[in-house]
Amino acid sequence: MLRNHCITLKNGKNAAWICAEKGANCVRLRLNGAEVLRTPPSWRTLCLSPHVYGVPLLLPPNRIADGSFIWQGQTYRLPVNEPARGNHIHGALADEAFQVVSHTADAVTLRYRTAGDSIYAAQGWDFSLEVTYVLSGTGLEQTLRLCNGKTPLPLGLGCHTTLNAPFLRGDSPEAMRLRAPAKAEWMLERTRVLPTGEQAVSPLCTALRAGEVTPCAQPLSALFTLDGSAVELHSQRARCAVRYELEGFSFLMVWNQGGSRAFVCCEPQTWVVDAPHVNLAPEETGFLPFAPKETRVFRTRLSLVRGL
Repeated sequence: MLRNHCITLKNGKNAAWICAEKGANCVRLRLNGAEVLRTPPSWRTLCLSPHVYGVPLLLPPNRIADGSFIWQGQTYRLPVNEPARGNHIHGALADEAFQVVSHTADAVTLRYRTAGDSIYAAQGWDFSLEVTYVLSGTGLEQTLRLCNGKTPLPLGLGCHTTLNAPFLRGDSPEAMRLRAPAKAEWMLERTRVLPTGEQAVSPLCTALRAGEVTPCAQPLSALFTLDGSAVELHSQRARCAVRYELEGFSFLMVWNQGGSRAFVCCEPQTWVVDAPHVNLAPEETGFLPFAPKETRVFRTRLSLVRGL
Protein backbone atom coordinates (compact mmCIF):
# COMPACT_ATOMS: atom_id res chain seq x y z
CA MET A 1 0.00 0.00 0.00
CA LEU A 2 1.12 3.55 -0.74
CA ARG A 3 0.38 4.62 2.84
CA ASN A 4 2.99 2.17 4.14
CA HIS A 5 5.71 4.09 2.29
CA CYS A 6 4.65 7.52 3.58
CA ILE A 7 5.07 9.78 6.59
CA THR A 8 1.67 11.23 7.50
CA LEU A 9 1.32 14.78 8.81
CA LYS A 10 -1.94 15.86 10.44
CA ASN A 11 -3.36 19.13 11.68
CA GLY A 12 -7.07 19.07 12.49
CA LYS A 13 -8.89 17.82 9.40
CA ASN A 14 -5.89 18.47 7.16
CA ALA A 15 -3.44 15.73 6.20
CA ALA A 16 -0.33 15.32 4.05
CA TRP A 17 1.50 12.17 2.95
CA ILE A 18 5.26 12.55 2.41
CA CYS A 19 7.26 9.79 0.69
CA ALA A 20 10.90 9.97 1.82
CA GLU A 21 11.85 6.97 -0.33
CA LYS A 22 10.80 8.75 -3.52
CA GLY A 23 12.30 12.21 -3.52
CA ALA A 24 10.63 13.61 -0.37
CA ASN A 25 7.49 13.91 -2.50
CA CYS A 26 4.24 15.07 -0.93
CA VAL A 27 2.03 12.58 -2.77
CA ARG A 28 -1.27 13.53 -1.13
CA LEU A 29 -2.63 16.72 0.43
CA ARG A 30 -6.09 17.05 1.93
CA LEU A 31 -7.09 20.59 2.94
CA ASN A 32 -10.52 21.33 4.37
CA GLY A 33 -12.18 18.62 2.31
CA ALA A 34 -10.24 19.30 -0.89
CA GLU A 35 -7.92 16.73 -2.47
CA VAL A 36 -5.35 19.20 -3.72
CA LEU A 37 -2.75 16.94 -5.33
CA ARG A 38 -3.01 14.14 -7.84
CA THR A 39 -2.27 11.02 -5.77
CA PRO A 40 -0.93 7.77 -7.23
CA PRO A 41 -3.31 4.83 -6.74
CA SER A 42 -0.46 2.57 -5.64
CA TRP A 43 3.22 2.46 -4.74
CA ARG A 44 3.95 0.68 -8.03
CA THR A 45 2.29 3.46 -10.00
CA LEU A 46 4.42 6.08 -8.24
CA CYS A 47 7.58 4.10 -9.00
CA LEU A 48 6.65 3.82 -12.69
CA SER A 49 5.61 7.48 -13.11
CA PRO A 50 7.23 9.55 -10.32
CA HIS A 51 6.83 12.93 -12.07
CA VAL A 52 3.04 13.06 -12.54
CA TYR A 53 1.88 12.70 -8.93
CA GLY A 54 2.20 14.96 -5.92
CA VAL A 55 5.09 17.44 -5.75
CA PRO A 56 8.17 15.73 -7.24
CA LEU A 57 11.41 17.72 -7.09
CA LEU A 58 13.34 18.47 -10.28
CA LEU A 59 17.09 19.03 -10.52
CA PRO A 60 17.63 20.21 -13.17
CA PRO A 61 14.06 21.28 -14.02
CA ASN A 62 12.59 20.20 -17.34
CA ARG A 63 14.85 19.61 -20.36
CA ILE A 64 18.55 19.79 -21.27
CA ALA A 65 19.23 19.36 -24.99
CA ASP A 66 21.29 16.22 -25.70
CA GLY A 67 21.72 15.79 -21.94
CA SER A 68 24.98 17.73 -22.04
CA PHE A 69 26.41 21.23 -21.81
CA ILE A 70 29.75 22.97 -21.29
CA TRP A 71 30.23 25.40 -18.44
CA GLN A 72 33.48 26.98 -17.29
CA GLY A 73 35.43 24.66 -19.56
CA GLN A 74 33.89 21.47 -18.19
CA THR A 75 31.49 19.16 -20.01
CA TYR A 76 28.52 17.83 -18.04
CA ARG A 77 26.70 14.75 -19.33
CA LEU A 78 23.28 13.70 -18.05
CA PRO A 79 21.45 10.62 -19.36
CA VAL A 80 19.21 11.15 -22.38
CA ASN A 81 16.04 9.85 -20.73
CA GLU A 82 13.71 11.42 -23.30
CA PRO A 83 15.16 9.56 -26.32
CA ALA A 84 12.42 10.52 -28.76
CA ARG A 85 13.46 14.16 -28.43
CA GLY A 86 17.11 13.62 -27.56
CA ASN A 87 16.86 15.40 -24.21
CA HIS A 88 17.58 14.84 -20.58
CA ILE A 89 14.46 15.63 -18.56
CA HIS A 90 13.74 16.33 -14.88
CA GLY A 91 16.92 15.03 -13.24
CA ALA A 92 16.79 12.15 -10.76
CA LEU A 93 15.66 13.59 -7.42
CA ALA A 94 12.17 12.12 -7.74
CA ASP A 95 13.72 8.63 -7.49
CA GLU A 96 16.27 9.37 -4.76
CA ALA A 97 15.78 8.43 -1.11
CA PHE A 98 15.85 11.21 1.49
CA GLN A 99 16.81 10.71 5.12
CA VAL A 100 14.44 11.85 7.88
CA VAL A 101 16.10 14.56 10.00
CA SER A 102 13.15 15.34 12.28
CA HIS A 103 9.46 14.46 12.47
CA THR A 104 6.53 15.72 14.54
CA ALA A 105 2.78 15.32 14.13
CA ASP A 106 2.52 18.25 11.72
CA ALA A 107 6.05 18.72 10.36
CA VAL A 108 8.92 16.78 8.85
CA THR A 109 12.42 17.62 7.60
CA LEU A 110 14.23 15.36 5.14
CA ARG A 111 17.69 15.59 3.59
CA TYR A 112 19.43 14.35 0.46
CA ARG A 113 23.17 14.52 -0.18
CA THR A 114 24.96 13.51 -3.35
CA ALA A 115 26.71 10.19 -2.96
CA GLY A 116 27.27 6.79 -4.52
CA ASP A 117 26.29 6.17 -8.12
CA SER A 118 23.74 8.96 -8.59
CA ILE A 119 23.82 11.00 -11.80
CA TYR A 120 24.82 13.98 -9.66
CA ALA A 121 27.89 12.33 -8.16
CA ALA A 122 28.87 11.25 -11.69
CA GLN A 123 29.07 14.95 -12.65
CA GLY A 124 31.22 15.75 -9.63
CA TRP A 125 28.37 17.74 -8.08
CA ASP A 126 28.48 17.92 -4.30
CA PHE A 127 25.35 19.40 -2.75
CA SER A 128 22.71 18.73 -0.15
CA LEU A 129 19.01 19.49 -0.29
CA GLU A 130 16.95 19.78 2.86
CA VAL A 131 13.16 19.73 2.51
CA THR A 132 10.86 20.79 5.33
CA TYR A 133 7.07 20.44 5.25
CA VAL A 134 4.89 22.15 7.86
CA LEU A 135 1.14 21.45 7.83
CA SER A 136 -1.06 24.09 9.47
CA GLY A 137 -4.80 24.53 9.76
CA THR A 138 -4.75 26.58 6.56
CA GLY A 139 -2.17 24.96 4.30
CA LEU A 140 1.12 23.19 3.64
CA GLU A 141 4.39 25.12 3.57
CA GLN A 142 7.43 23.63 1.87
CA THR A 143 10.94 25.00 2.46
CA LEU A 144 13.79 23.88 0.20
CA ARG A 145 17.33 24.58 1.42
CA LEU A 146 19.91 23.86 -1.27
CA CYS A 147 23.53 23.91 -0.04
CA ASN A 148 26.55 23.72 -2.33
CA GLY A 149 29.88 22.04 -1.57
CA LYS A 150 33.39 23.25 -2.37
CA THR A 151 33.13 23.96 -6.11
CA PRO A 152 30.85 26.22 -8.19
CA LEU A 153 27.96 24.27 -9.69
CA PRO A 154 25.50 24.94 -12.55
CA LEU A 155 22.37 23.88 -10.67
CA GLY A 156 18.72 24.63 -11.36
CA LEU A 157 15.79 23.53 -9.18
CA GLY A 158 12.08 23.07 -9.74
CA CYS A 159 8.90 21.29 -8.63
CA HIS A 160 6.51 19.32 -10.85
CA THR A 161 3.46 20.20 -8.75
CA THR A 162 0.46 18.21 -10.00
CA LEU A 163 -2.89 19.76 -9.02
CA ASN A 164 -6.17 17.90 -9.23
CA ALA A 165 -8.61 19.63 -11.57
CA PRO A 166 -11.15 19.39 -10.04
CA PHE A 167 -9.98 19.26 -6.43
CA LEU A 168 -13.46 19.01 -4.86
CA ARG A 169 -15.76 16.01 -5.04
CA GLY A 170 -18.73 16.63 -7.34
CA ASP A 171 -16.97 19.41 -9.27
CA SER A 172 -16.03 19.15 -12.94
CA PRO A 173 -12.95 19.96 -15.04
CA GLU A 174 -15.06 22.45 -17.00
CA ALA A 175 -15.53 24.53 -13.83
CA MET A 176 -11.76 25.00 -13.34
CA ARG A 177 -9.94 28.21 -14.20
CA LEU A 178 -6.20 28.80 -13.87
CA ARG A 179 -4.67 32.15 -12.96
CA ALA A 180 -0.93 32.93 -12.90
CA PRO A 181 1.15 36.13 -12.89
CA ALA A 182 2.65 35.44 -16.32
CA LYS A 183 4.81 38.31 -17.52
CA ALA A 184 5.77 36.74 -20.86
CA GLU A 185 5.65 33.37 -22.60
CA TRP A 186 8.82 31.73 -23.89
CA MET A 187 8.36 30.33 -27.38
CA LEU A 188 9.16 26.59 -27.53
CA GLU A 189 10.00 24.86 -30.79
CA ARG A 190 7.70 21.91 -31.41
CA THR A 191 10.10 19.05 -32.14
CA ARG A 192 12.18 19.06 -28.94
CA VAL A 193 10.10 21.50 -26.84
CA LEU A 194 13.13 23.74 -26.21
CA PRO A 195 13.16 27.57 -26.03
CA THR A 196 13.89 29.54 -29.18
CA GLY A 197 14.97 32.52 -27.07
CA GLU A 198 11.96 34.56 -28.18
CA GLN A 199 9.47 35.84 -25.59
CA ALA A 200 6.07 37.43 -26.09
CA VAL A 201 2.96 38.57 -24.27
CA SER A 202 0.97 35.83 -25.97
CA PRO A 203 -2.82 35.28 -25.88
CA LEU A 204 -2.22 32.41 -23.43
CA CYS A 205 -0.12 34.70 -21.25
CA THR A 206 -2.90 37.29 -21.20
CA ALA A 207 -5.55 34.67 -20.46
CA LEU A 208 -3.50 33.31 -17.55
CA ARG A 209 -3.15 36.76 -16.01
CA ALA A 210 -6.91 37.20 -16.26
CA GLY A 211 -7.66 33.77 -14.78
CA GLU A 212 -9.45 32.64 -17.92
CA VAL A 213 -7.57 29.44 -18.79
CA THR A 214 -9.60 26.22 -18.52
CA PRO A 215 -6.70 23.84 -17.80
CA CYS A 216 -8.38 20.66 -18.99
CA ALA A 217 -9.98 22.03 -22.16
CA GLN A 218 -6.84 22.15 -24.32
CA PRO A 219 -3.31 20.70 -24.41
CA LEU A 220 -0.92 22.89 -22.44
CA SER A 221 2.87 22.84 -22.51
CA ALA A 222 4.07 26.40 -22.01
CA LEU A 223 6.81 28.28 -20.17
CA PHE A 224 6.44 31.72 -18.60
CA THR A 225 8.50 34.32 -16.81
CA LEU A 226 6.69 35.24 -13.61
CA ASP A 227 5.76 38.72 -12.44
CA GLY A 228 4.29 37.79 -9.06
CA SER A 229 4.26 34.96 -6.58
CA ALA A 230 0.82 33.29 -6.51
CA VAL A 231 -0.78 30.78 -8.88
CA GLU A 232 -4.46 29.93 -8.34
CA LEU A 233 -6.67 27.11 -9.58
CA HIS A 234 -10.28 28.29 -9.20
CA SER A 235 -13.52 26.37 -8.96
CA GLN A 236 -16.21 28.62 -10.44
CA ARG A 237 -18.97 26.44 -9.03
CA ALA A 238 -17.70 26.29 -5.45
CA ARG A 239 -16.25 29.82 -5.43
CA CYS A 240 -12.93 28.69 -3.97
CA ALA A 241 -9.37 28.15 -5.15
CA VAL A 242 -6.19 26.24 -4.50
CA ARG A 243 -3.54 28.92 -4.04
CA TYR A 244 0.10 28.06 -4.76
CA GLU A 245 2.47 30.72 -3.42
CA LEU A 246 6.08 30.76 -4.59
CA GLU A 247 9.25 32.31 -3.22
CA GLY A 248 12.57 32.19 -5.08
CA PHE A 249 11.22 30.93 -8.41
CA SER A 250 11.24 33.17 -11.50
CA PHE A 251 9.68 30.85 -14.08
CA LEU A 252 6.62 28.62 -14.41
CA MET A 253 5.94 25.69 -16.72
CA VAL A 254 2.27 24.77 -17.22
CA TRP A 255 1.58 21.26 -18.55
CA ASN A 256 -1.43 18.92 -18.55
CA GLN A 257 -0.43 15.79 -20.52
CA GLY A 258 -2.79 16.56 -23.38
CA GLY A 259 -5.62 18.03 -21.31
CA SER A 260 -7.77 14.94 -20.75
CA ARG A 261 -6.42 13.67 -17.40
CA ALA A 262 -8.21 16.01 -14.91
CA PHE A 263 -4.98 17.54 -13.62
CA VAL A 264 -2.65 20.41 -14.39
CA CYS A 265 1.04 20.68 -13.49
CA CYS A 266 2.13 24.11 -12.30
CA GLU A 267 5.90 23.79 -12.24
CA PRO A 268 7.95 26.59 -10.61
CA GLN A 269 11.55 26.69 -11.85
CA THR A 270 14.65 28.71 -10.92
CA TRP A 271 15.81 28.73 -14.54
CA VAL A 272 14.18 28.35 -17.96
CA VAL A 273 14.02 25.10 -19.86
CA ASP A 274 17.49 24.23 -21.27
CA ALA A 275 18.96 27.29 -19.56
CA PRO A 276 22.63 26.37 -20.16
CA HIS A 277 22.03 26.51 -23.93
CA VAL A 278 19.85 29.65 -24.13
CA ASN A 279 22.01 32.46 -25.49
CA LEU A 280 20.70 35.25 -23.29
CA ALA A 281 21.95 36.99 -20.17
CA PRO A 282 21.93 34.78 -17.05
CA GLU A 283 19.68 37.30 -15.31
CA GLU A 284 17.10 36.66 -18.05
CA THR A 285 17.33 32.87 -18.11
CA GLY A 286 17.93 32.23 -14.40
CA PHE A 287 21.21 30.42 -15.19
CA LEU A 288 22.93 31.71 -12.06
CA PRO A 289 25.27 28.95 -10.83
CA PHE A 290 25.91 28.27 -7.15
CA ALA A 291 29.10 29.58 -5.60
CA PRO A 292 31.15 27.32 -3.30
CA LYS A 293 29.51 26.89 0.11
CA GLU A 294 26.51 28.95 -1.02
CA THR A 295 23.04 28.20 0.38
CA ARG A 296 19.80 29.22 -1.28
CA VAL A 297 16.34 28.88 0.23
CA PHE A 298 13.10 28.49 -1.72
CA ARG A 299 9.58 28.27 -0.36
CA THR A 300 6.15 27.26 -1.58
CA ARG A 301 2.77 27.18 0.12
CA LEU A 302 -0.43 25.37 -0.88
CA SER A 303 -3.70 26.53 0.66
CA LEU A 304 -7.43 26.45 0.03
CA VAL A 305 -9.14 29.82 -0.24
CA ARG A 306 -12.94 29.92 0.05
CA GLY A 307 -15.54 32.62 -0.45
CA LEU A 308 -14.18 34.06 -3.68
